[in-house]
Amino acid sequence: SEAMDIGGLDLRDFEEAWIFGDISQTNGDKDYYGAILRGSFEEPGLLANIESAGGKGLASTGYQGCTIHTWSGQEAGLAVLSSDLLVTGSTTAIADVIAVREGNLPSVGEDLLAAYDDLGDAILKLAIAVPPGLLEQKLEEITNGTSAPPALNALADVQIAGISMAKNGQSLAFSS
Repeated sequence: SEAMDIGGLDLRDFEEAWIFGDISQTNGDKDYYGAILRGSFEEPGLLANIESAGGKGLASTGYQGCTIHTWSGQEAGLAVLSSDLLVTGSTTAIADVIAVREGNLPSVGEDLLAAYDDLGDAILKLAIAVPPGLLEQKLEEITNGTSAPPALNALADVQIAGISMAKNGQSLAFSS
């Protein structure tokens, strides 16, 4: 109920969520993140709830046939793409989702999508593309320039990592 009070979005209105971000596109105080929600969305009522909960109006900007609604002075917002699809997050991420949907930008890389799909049917799935050299750099920082154990050195070559959580009877099973 607290999330509904703050944002005006009823979390019971969606069935699936794809949460994404890209730390390589983060610069200064501007982050790159978003969530695509599938559910049931009635745009006028949703926007009225958000404005009422926030106590101020939303600014609206047209972008490739869609409308991006933002909070005053912030680099975050939302766009209702259809009655069952909504995207929220940083305005750059929202614009990218719209561009992908319109065919003007390529979607997630095939290897990352394949890794995500390989995680099967789970309650929670996470696939991460690791930028080249990032793990090697972090390992070097952790070991203060000394040589890392061979088991840790093997991590330097990881390009994609995946984690899933599924209910197995009464317990939760994690897989990576």
